[in-house]
Amino acid sequence: MKEELLWFVWQYKAFDQKALITTDGQPIEILKLGQRNADAGPDFLNAQIKLGNTVWAGNVEMHVSASLWNLHNHNIDPAYDNVILHVVMQAEEEIKTTHGRTIACLKISEFWNQKLIDEALALSENLLAISCAAQLKTVDNMVLKMWLERMAIDRLEEKSAAIIQKLSKNNFDWAQTFYEILARNLGMQINSEPMEWLAHATPNQLLAKVKPSLFIIEAILLGQSGLLNSAPDDEYVAALLHEYTYQAKKWNLQALQPHVWKHLRLRPANFPAVRIAQLAALVNRSEHLFSLLIETDIQKLASLFDVEASTYWNNHYQLGKVNELVMTKRLGSSAVNSILINAAAPMLFTYGKHIGNEDLKQKAMNLLLHLGAEKNRFTRLYENLGLKPEQALESQAMIQLYKQYCEPKNCIKCGIGTNLLLNQLKA
Repeated sequence: MKEELLWFVWQYKAFDQKALITTDGQPIEILKLGQRNADAGPDFLNAQIKLGNTVWAGNVEMHVSASLWNLHNHNIDPAYDNVILHVVMQAEEEIKTTHGRTIACLKISEFWNQKLIDEALALSENLLAISCAAQLKTVDNMVLKMWLERMAIDRLEEKSAAIIQKLSKNNFDWAQTFYEILARNLGMQINSEPMEWLAHATPNQLLAKVKPSLFIIEAILLGQSGLLNSAPDDEYVAALLHEYTYQAKKWNLQALQPHVWKHLRLRPANFPAVRIAQLAALVNRSEHLFSLLIETDIQKLASLFDVEASTYWNNHYQLGKVNELVMTKRLGSSAVNSILINAAAPMLFTYGKHIGNEDLKQKAMNLLLHLGAEKNRFTRLYENLGLKPEQALESQAMIQLYKQYCEPKNCIKCGIGTNLLLNQLKA
């Protein structure tokens, strides 16, 4: 049993309000439930109750067991002195404020809707990946649509918080931060961290000083990756290494260790050297990429990232190792879509939020609506239940829904789970 279930029962009045009494026999009338407090302090603020003939105004605190009041040190915390009612499932002891006032206790388990409790526990204890799989088709389409939109916004907010942390480390250099996020995205999951480290160790402003030479940018980035030193020798590798040695001394650069890069379980097109070469092409091609992101229409944003690595990579997937198949190493549509979804949209949303520009935040949402849905293990779970995403906004929402609610079994906090449970009250 989780405390969140008590919050749910209280918030949605899922208990018999007509015959309530405290553990010491006083009749209770709930005049105002109060507002759910998401911050530190009592669980519900500004409640109002009538105990006997006396009306009390204050806060409501909830615990599975009454003894948790003292265990959580509320008895010595003045923030809880305004609590007027302690709502519990087990009332094994009397509790007091810092001033010694005894707080009225309601053992709500004697009055709640047992059918709803059973349904809530069944959802939270279900071993299926999606606890409500059997009931999902019964949820109203409008409820699903509104909750998925909420999830999409939550995901953007979550990514925005991570971007703000990076910005702070980069002294609020938006261009450098966007460059690091782009690099991370190009690394996919397996090499995302090394790609971000590479971009952080090789600032965008430094690379701007050697434009428009793609060769020099490529030499610096591949040298910084640490992959050049361990590569088999060929004419191009030797030239890159020679150039990097000069640039590293000029700019006092420190390379990563080559062992940080992974090749296992990767398609050759996603090998780190290829991705680094594509990052070099992206950096070289676009002046003021972050500014272009802000200014460009969403229909044309994909063209900003339509680049291919230098000709050396047409028959190479790794440095110094020739491949018989000749093929340009262009960023494919799926890679570009991933950049737009996971880098461009969050950056637009974060910048709009930071400067108070609602149009930019809406542009981020519109971009996700414009792009096709992703296909991954999260979206497949819902698609198998008849909930197929059509746009990236919905696929991003499903990722957030699974991670935030389905996986941790937070069904009573979920808009979909809440809808299913409240329907039990009406039945």
